[in-house]
Amino acid sequence: EDFLKKYSLDRRRVAIHGLGSSGGLAYALAFQERAMFRAAVVIQTVLRLPPPDNEPDLPLQLFLVGREQNPLYKGVQANADALRKLRFPVVYRLLSGDPAEYPAEPAVAEFARWLDVLDRI
Repeated sequence: EDFLKKYSLDRRRVAIHGLGSSGGLAYALAFQERAMFRAAVVIQTVLRLPPPDNEPDLPLQLFLVGREQNPLYKGVQANADALRKLRFPVVYRLLSGDPAEYPAEPAVAEFARWLDVLDRI
């Protein structure tokens, strides 16, 4: 909250990001602080707890990424399907490549484009 007061940001485009084990924290904060976060980009993380109900007055969009070489990708895909059933807007991507490395530039560019249009979605 102090960061948002100090810097001029469009609150409709504030997002949180997590990869692997930090993805659990990203999920938790995104669901808990709906008034602050408009979106979450979560890579290679399975949501372990049931998400809260979707609140249309506090929209939350999710971009979930699984990696083919990581056995968790089926769980990430199942999370995407379950969140869609709860009416959360979800983009799911299955990427190839070494799961120990951060996604390559084309995927990062897609995240950036998605984040750039959050205020228009």
